Amino acid sequence: MNKLLKLISIAFAGAIIAAPVLGDSHNSHSMHDHGDMTSSANQGEGKGVLHKIDMENKTVNLTHQPIPELNWMGMTMDLPVTRRVDLSGFKPNDKVNFTVKKGRDKQFRITVMELDK
Repeated sequence: MNKLLKLISIAFAGAIIAAPVLGDSHNSHSMHDHGDMTSSANQGEGKGVLHKIDMENKTVNLTHQPIPELNWMGMTMDLPVTRRVDLSGFKPNDKVNFTVKKGRDKQFRITVMELDK
């Protein structure tokens, strides 16, 4: 019984350690929370590629390069955009430059986005 418990513990620990690595695929188009990444900055500049554009909910899914000002590694994530960002000029696979800013609610949002020329 002791060996079985030890084996289950090792398998569980392995699953927990592997989950973030397995879920960080750029093809997953998943949401990542940057809340745990420590940085005193409230704004940063990014470059990325759009995957999905949700006009109704004012969000985009993109893969961005690292954003050093915010201590963000490069990853694929969903980000909301402010009312000032007109999403009608963008389509999936567009390369973009953008500015993200932390709001009073501690949520980062894209405040400026333009096509990368």
